[in-house]
Amino acid sequence: MLSSPSSFALWRFVSFGSSVLLCACQGTGGTGTEGKAEPFTPGPARAQDPFGYFLVQFDKGLQRWSEIKLGPRGPREESTLRALEESLRHAAVERRDELLHGLATGSPKNREVAVVALGFTGDPAVLGPVLGALSDPAPEVVQKTHLALGILGLPETPLSPITDDLLAHLDPWTRNNAAFAVHRIVSAGGRMEGLDRILVAALSDPEPGVRAQAASTLGILGEPASIGELGKLLVDPVALVARAASASLGSIALSHREALGACARQLAGALDHVLEGSRAGLIHELTRLNGQSLGEAPAEWQEWARRLP
Repeated sequence: MLSSPSSFALWRFVSFGSSVLLCACQGTGGTGTEGKAEPFTPGPARAQDPFGYFLVQFDKGLQRWSEIKLGPRGPREESTLRALEESLRHAAVERRDELLHGLATGSPKNREVAVVALGFTGDPAVLGPVLGALSDPAPEVVQKTHLALGILGLPETPLSPITDDLLAHLDPWTRNNAAFAVHRIVSAGGRMEGLDRILVAALSDPEPGVRAQAASTLGILGEPASIGELGKLLVDPVALVARAASASLGSIALSHREALGACARQLAGALDHVLEGSRAGLIHELTRLNGQSLGEAPAEWQEWARRLP
């Protein structure tokens, strides 16, 4: 049913609630169809259909959802996406009890679909069973469980079993989905002791998606101790990672005014070394911190940053 692991590895530009990552997937528009949703026939089957057929249809809806999430989105696509998400949510809520049973007793493929569908319910009552699926013997189910926990996005979700996989799991897609889950849960207000240190460690992950999500989450936490490590990512070869790091430094500076100078010097200092595709993100954050633009010349920004305490 789930055709490939990458179908649901949602680090690629789809971090819900993250202005850093969402900015990378905005469409250019200008088609004359802005704001008009594409016709959409809900994928999930009606309640009276057999559960197996329901799972097949729901899986098709999930794949369509993933395609839209991973692609560039303008107003038209956003409208279509909202309609699709509402359809998936409604179908999952309607079949919640069957999904819980399927997660407990179904085949591995059925458990993969069931656990992601349970994430769409938004129901705190499913958190326990979904968390339990992190110990599923099927690796693909574990991978999809991290995705489900991110979609569910409940602040009360225990983070430690997710961060264990974030740091140590051998499968890169599982680490990507774990990073997504942590980002979503922290965005909703979830916290745990030592999370900032875990996220700093994840900044050196070989997978760009993990680095980007970890950097973005550190910006939400607003922890000044992470400034130096975030600064190293400003010259990351993947533009999305560099953009996440620069946005997080900007957020830390704005939430901790005593850290303004340190963040500004990291941003300004990187202008001499950053890849061309990442320069605009640095200039944007520096302008946000200064309140006005000093242009694109690194020397002007570096002189301004040096004068800050």
